[in-house]
Amino acid sequence: MTATFTVETAANESLSYQWRHDNGVPLTNLSDGGNVFGSTTSTLTVSAVSPANVGAYSVIVSNTAGVAVSSEAFLTIVPWRPVITAQPASHAALPGETVRLTVAVAGSRPLFYQWRKNRSSLTDNGNLSGAATRALTITSVSSANAGAYSVVVNNALGVATSSKAVLSVASVTAPGVTMTSMYSFAGGADGGNPNGLVQGGNGILYGTTQNGGRTLAGTIFQMASEGLLTS
Repeated sequence: MTATFTVETAANESLSYQWRHDNGVPLTNLSDGGNVFGSTTSTLTVSAVSPANVGAYSVIVSNTAGVAVSSEAFLTIVPWRPVITAQPASHAALPGETVRLTVAVAGSRPLFYQWRKNRSSLTDNGNLSGAATRALTITSVSSANAGAYSVVVNNALGVATSSKAVLSVASVTAPGVTMTSMYSFAGGADGGNPNGLVQGGNGILYGTTQNGGRTLAGTIFQMASEGLLTS
């Protein structure tokens, strides 16, 4: 929530402004910073109002002819129910990735959160954490985590429910295709920790390893389509 205070004057000469704030401690001259802007202009803006901003506001207006002080304007915070200002976003993830679903909410504190998957309430366990916070984290995503996620937020004045964020987990293979291990590196003379493969025009796969070989500094290898490896 943003609060704006404006003062108007009848003088035509160049004017100087100084906004002030009184929240029960000694009257303080304001300066721009944080969520306060326009402290030396005719319009003062307080963004993202918090309890620290509650109080009386006034402004000193001056020019070469003299000084005038405005009456006080009071800023209070009215309790209000939760309002979702940013909905959780859908994600398409690969197996093993980490997904974070977040929601932004305005409303009177304290706010309480409950994440749901397909309308069932979630708890922190396994690869889920933050089920009762504004951010739900899912680590090492698998197909079991796919679904529609939403969050219910409530306080003493009401309840708000987010829109659904769909988490889809992509398959690493095409439909109906399975992956077969062609070769397992032993980590000895044949090397270990392969860096990757490229396929030559002859259909043979080529790559390097980080270990192995005569100096244990790595090897260069080729792998035939049937899984036969030569280094």
